This record gives sequence, structure tokens and C-alpha cells, in this order.
Amino acid sequence: MNTPRIHIADSSLTVPVGVNERCFQVSREGWFADRSWSHDELLVVNTQGAEEGDLVVLHGRLPGQVRLGCIVNEQLVGAAGEPCDGSYWRVVGRVVRTLRSSPPFWLSQRVEAAEKAVPAVSGGTARQLSLFAS
Repeated sequence: MNTPRIHIADSSLTVPVGVNERCFQVSREGWFADRSWSHDELLVVNTQGAEEGDLVVLHGRLPGQVRLGCIVNEQLVGAAGEPCDGSYWRVVGRVVRTLRSSPPFWLSQRVEAAEKAVPAVSGGTARQLSLFAS
């Protein structure tokens, strides 16, 4: 199964987020961190830092370029297990919950750390995934 693809959530959505939170939306369903991510599911990200093992949203240098990942052995790792160069990718924040619309309500589910979500990066032999891979 593919890894999920995400983008910045549409600003027209009325989403219950806090002051230090941002919202992202799943644009392609996939499997990551021992769970399935559904199309149009919303991810609420706390921008106040992330720690080892946290499931995070990574932002690339190009506008609008975001992806899911985690922090493993103090390195950024993408959803497919590939290393993400810290000089190109930065951590937006840790994913703290998901939201699904069930009008007139939002169903919220807490997201746990992803320590075992991807294999540890070893010995520098892995290469960064091409930005244009499909």
C-alpha cells in the first residue's frame, strides 16, 4: 500500500484547532505508523516542537511541499522509511490528533508517537527519496 500524501488544509474549512496548531489534509490515502490514513482526513499539528519518536509533518523548501514523517535516532525519516535531509526538510510540528467530519460535528482521535513506525536509518547507506517519485 502507498504512503499517505498530505497538503495544507483548505482555509475555508471551519476546523477546531488551538493557537499553536495547524491543520493538514490527507489527499491520498495510505498506510503509515501502523494505521491507515483516509482521504480527506484532517491532521492537527502542534507547532511547539517535536521529540524523538513523534509522528511529524515535514515542510520542504518549495512552497506547499509537505509530507508525513517521524524522528528516528535524531534524524528525519519520511513515511516510506527514507531519510529526509535536515538541510532541505524542516519539522512543522508533531501530529497530535486527526479529525473526520461527521456533520455537524468533528470526530477527533488522538495520535500516538511513531517510534516503531519506520525502520531506523542505518550507516548512511540509504538515499533520500526523489521529490518527484510517484
